[in-house]
Amino acid sequence: MKKLIIIIIPLLLVGGAALIFKDNLTEYFEGQPKSLTEADRQALELNSQAQELNRRGETYLAAGKYLKAAEKLKSTLRINKNSLDYSLYKNKMLNYYHQSINLYIQDALNLPVDSKGRTNNVYDGDTIELENGERIRYLGINSPEVAHQGGERDQPYGKDATRANSRMVGNRIVQLKLDGETKGRYGRTLAYVFSGNRFVNAELLKQGMAKYYSPGGDIRYTRLFKACQYLAKEKKLGIWKKKPTRRRFIRK
Repeated sequence: MKKLIIIIIPLLLVGGAALIFKDNLTEYFEGQPKSLTEADRQALELNSQAQELNRRGETYLAAGKYLKAAEKLKSTLRINKNSLDYSLYKNKMLNYYHQSINLYIQDALNLPVDSKGRTNNVYDGDTIELENGERIRYLGINSPEVAHQGGERDQPYGKDATRANSRMVGNRIVQLKLDGETKGRYGRTLAYVFSGNRFVNAELLKQGMAKYYSPGGDIRYTRLFKACQYLAKEKKLGIWKKKPTRRRFIRK
């Protein structure tokens, strides 16, 4: 009897959820294009909307439209892998991704600066220390660790991520922009980090030197970070070249 209850309760929960979200699920799947030509048509409509929003200076919203256009093609490409036009539409999808990423970064560069300081130490691929002693943890990303104490070992690509980070921020003035939760574990400041015109968090994802990591709350550039990660995976850059063979990739 106990086993039967254990089986029935999850089924009831799933069934109840299906009834609650039935209309939303139906609307979602009915709105998904089945053919690449239909996906392309919908993407072109979104492209026009993005261009109009961008002309009006609504950069963030325009970036979202381009990303939605990319996702329309992406979902349809998955079920049309044998299409003769697969490469054509995939290139269109990638172009929408790039347009979206560029606008999100432009939007981020225009945000007000909360503070700035010179980098004194590049701790690893996602953490730095400023001259005033403040330790900064890059918001929304997680890079492989490097050994800091005896007995520890570097994770695969840990040193590569640290070097990539150092090339952008080492001994340079960086700007910090905050979003939501400002303090993480160990008292580190959580921030978007900018070096010149480079959005360092996004750059590390684009280079395959970090993974997207949700801080547990909603942040402004979740979609940007996921898009950057997707392109790095597509190109098999950095940590996406092959699966690590040593030490599990852990969150910090």
